[in-house]
Amino acid sequence: MLSLLKHKSAFGRRKVIPKEKWISVRKASGFSEADIHRWHAEFERSAPEQHQEFLAFLHISSEEIRLPREWTRKAQRA
Repeated sequence: MLSLLKHKSAFGRRKVIPKEKWISVRKASGFSEADIHRWHAEFERSAPEQHQEFLAFLHISSEEIRLPREWTRKAQRA
């Protein structure tokens, strides 16, 4: 356990759930595209750093991470 704490960055990048599985769980739970946009917007609004970390945890590329964060900025300006 101590060695994991010493190498926190390696531990944080472990793939626990792939992006595709996360998407299938959301869809199976009945999330519409509008629901997903609201979810991202609220996560970004209330905890932007943790939102970024969560998306990176799913091993989503930096380019893909930028998209939901942009949705939030657009929604906040509207």
